[in-house]
Amino acid sequence: MQGLLNQLLQFIQNGVAAVFRFIAQIWAWAIGEIIRVLNVPFTSLSVWKWVVIVATIAGAGWFFYKAGKHLWDTFYKLLVAFADAVRALVVSLPNAVIGGLIILAGLWVMGKIP
Repeated sequence: MQGLLNQLLQFIQNGVAAVFRFIAQIWAWAIGEIIRVLNVPFTSLSVWKWVVIVATIAGAGWFFYKAGKHLWDTFYKLLVAFADAVRALVVSLPNAVIGGLIILAGLWVMGKIP
């Protein structure tokens, strides 16, 4: 049973790693395209090429803005969730201490009973 659980966890870990590798490749490609656009010799462009480059930058900028906003909102929610988890752990500490003291007292009493 332990081996099956380990295999399942390894499978999930490999799947998550593959997803993150794919995401990293997409972002690396997108950043490479931004660099390619910025390396265009702007001084020798015709008017129509300027129109295309401005439209391209505006369109890409809009979608990168949307992606950045989504990532920022998600990061904020993740930070709030982490803070809530830490708060829940801290709030539960008195209960854990009292439970441990009850067990300690019960063991002490059991040791004193002949």
